[in-house]
Amino acid sequence: MSVSNTKIYNMFYGDIFRVGDFGCLIFGSGKTKAFREVGVDVSLDFACLVRVEDTLYSSFGLPTGAASVIDTSEGIKIDYMFNCLTEYSMDFNDISSLCIKEITYDDFVALSEGNIRCGNTMENFILLTHGCKIRKFLTVPWMPEFDDKVQLIKDYFAALM
Repeated sequence: MSVSNTKIYNMFYGDIFRVGDFGCLIFGSGKTKAFREVGVDVSLDFACLVRVEDTLYSSFGLPTGAASVIDTSEGIKIDYMFNCLTEYSMDFNDISSLCIKEITYDDFVALSEGNIRCGNTMENFILLTHGCKIRKFLTVPWMPEFDDKVQLIKDYFAALM
């Protein structure tokens, strides 16, 4: 499937992974290493996104101009958006902060500003993603032990499958 693309800037600093049957856009800290233990990487550090109606896909075609065409046939549908938190964004006095948490779209965008603005603009991300059918926007806590973080992500997806 191809779609005409009117935006040049559809690249964001993030990873795209397939975990089971789910496509995931991941922003934040420690994302690549943790999700490599859980899924298959589709795109690392450069998440190229394309919107087809109200569905968001990863894409391997790079937009080259206002009338470029981006091919989604080799990409995947994005079902979940994750932000992996840093140690400094954690509230260790709140035990529930050690869980994967669902957040709103607006909170996700605010939390992911650093990844979005890295070579792009908030406006482009919002134009591209607002109103898309994304199952959930989630945060993954920073954890002192890498294996604990991986297990938390594995458990989250095991509950979905």
